[in-house]
Amino acid sequence: MLNATEIVDRLRESQRRALARDKQWEDNRSARKGDLASVAPDLFSAEIAKPIVANFVDTVARDMAELVAPLPAFQCASATMQSDAARKFADRRTKIAQNYVVQSKLERQMLEGADHFNTYGITVFYLEPDFDEKIPRICVEDPTGGYPEIDRWGRVVAYTKRWHQEAAVLAQMFPDFASVILHKESRIMPGSNMVELIRFCDKDQISLVLVSKHPVTLIGVANPLKETPVVLARRPWLHPDQYKGQFDDAIWIQIARDCLARLNLEAVSKSVQAPLALPSDVQEFAIGPDSIIRTNSPEKVRKVGLELPQGAFAESQVLMEEMRTGTRYPAARSGQSDASVVTGRGIQQLLGGFDSQVKAAQMTFKDALTDVIRMCFKMDELYWPNLEKSIRGQANGTPYELKYKPSTHIAGDTTCDVEYGFAAGMDPNRAGVMLLQLRAEKAFSRDFFVRQLPFGINVHEEQSKVDVEEMRDAIKQSIYGYVQSIPALAQQGMDPSDPVLKAAMLVKGLQKGESIEDVVQAVFAPPKPPVAPASAGEGMGSGGPPGMGGPASGLTDSGRMVGVPPGQAGQAPGGRPDLSVALAGLTSGGNPQMSSFVSRRRRI
Repeated sequence: MLNATEIVDRLRESQRRALARDKQWEDNRSARKGDLASVAPDLFSAEIAKPIVANFVDTVARDMAELVAPLPAFQCASATMQSDAARKFADRRTKIAQNYVVQSKLERQMLEGADHFNTYGITVFYLEPDFDEKIPRICVEDPTGGYPEIDRWGRVVAYTKRWHQEAAVLAQMFPDFASVILHKESRIMPGSNMVELIRFCDKDQISLVLVSKHPVTLIGVANPLKETPVVLARRPWLHPDQYKGQFDDAIWIQIARDCLARLNLEAVSKSVQAPLALPSDVQEFAIGPDSIIRTNSPEKVRKVGLELPQGAFAESQVLMEEMRTGTRYPAARSGQSDASVVTGRGIQQLLGGFDSQVKAAQMTFKDALTDVIRMCFKMDELYWPNLEKSIRGQANGTPYELKYKPSTHIAGDTTCDVEYGFAAGMDPNRAGVMLLQLRAEKAFSRDFFVRQLPFGINVHEEQSKVDVEEMRDAIKQSIYGYVQSIPALAQQGMDPSDPVLKAAMLVKGLQKGESIEDVVQAVFAPPKPPVAPASAGEGMGSGGPPGMGGPASGLTDSGRMVGVPPGQAGQAPGGRPDLSVALAGLTSGGNPQMSSFVSRRRRI
């Protein structure tokens, strides 16, 4: 394990290597805040200290972050998903993984994480155990002040985080080191009340160091995880050890737009405040509204003209186009488009590059979040292996509560599938239309279709619900066929009272709120065997027992009406099924449009 002095020396060496990166990140932060004067102080004056043009970089960054931030679907699977036990094991682990995400408030944190990804080119996930709640926590950290060390396989070997803290607050947190913390040698500069802290972590240790003339380790523990608890999502760049934000090159264009806007404002101001030209016969004149100037040549009274070059306005448009090119932000995204583009296909082409950015970012986050959930499983099983925990949540609007023991229900299986869907980058409407069209052509299975939806869904639980609904529909079809046999029984002279009474009992049971399977089980329960056997033929009518039929009675041997196909009882004559029509397409404006209607025929 490294001591405090070695950790500080390691940080200083990392700062030296990342000097250009830190300067660029500081410029990015200043530009996002609208503080362009700190980026280029020589280009701003004291008269107008703030930018006078809209902060285009910040607007684009926020819009991009809101599109990239939505979380993917987390699905855990076992090696074999054939048995019910394997499916239940995988479903439980899925809910455990979702509990990590919910308890860490990762959905809200991803707004900041996506913003860091676009602005700095990196998102940092730091994992730490919460010993109060007995659960791993996922924290999205600000990458500024962070210095990762990465091996050639892209794995984080060590991570050093530097920040400033108020000395009095830190002394309350660590009373044993209060005298050292409050000592003047620990301040970052004379007269300041701030101290410098370093958190260093690798596969062997996690340490918190106070930087001073003689560095002090406030906390130093061995790392039982045996891997650095940091996961990075890095924006692709030419050099793997460098970070390139999306707006690094656009900041200076933003400054140029502001400088040009200042010159235009100055030109307009001078034009309005231009001197007044008067003929030679004017000796004195008044200034102000409704003033009177006495002259023999009133047509010569005018303001001195100040011609504004037309190229200034053209240059403003050129800089705006450069901003869009540098940030890869299409004009169609803000509602602007070329007048020649009148079809939806054209709008789609304009947004194609923007969609590819979203998809590329989500592909990077997919790999990072896979490692994050894997590490959460590992940390949970390592720190609290035999502790029985109770978690609650909602899956697709249905609340659930379950208990789990990490050593039993994780059992070393830390795998988790993170899927944004192959429609990532598309808006939900277009993604839904495309998925429905491919599913109609049977290009893939229903299971794959559900996993690719642009929102989270519990595949196994929803499939179970669908199976239950289909079985209930099958029960309803059999009941429809049973009730439909009543007229045929009456026409054949049989007693229809039994099916009529059972149908009435079914309706009453459903009115009480009972499920259809419970009502059917109670109504159609087999009768108890008679105490004494009856003689052959006793109780038989001339028409035969109810329910028995054939072509002459209008019923098949199964009790279904002749000519009615299986599964179509209770439908129109001839067993005509319901006609369901679904149409998908695009409007002239390029928006997806879907329509669906059902045509039913019933006998009257």
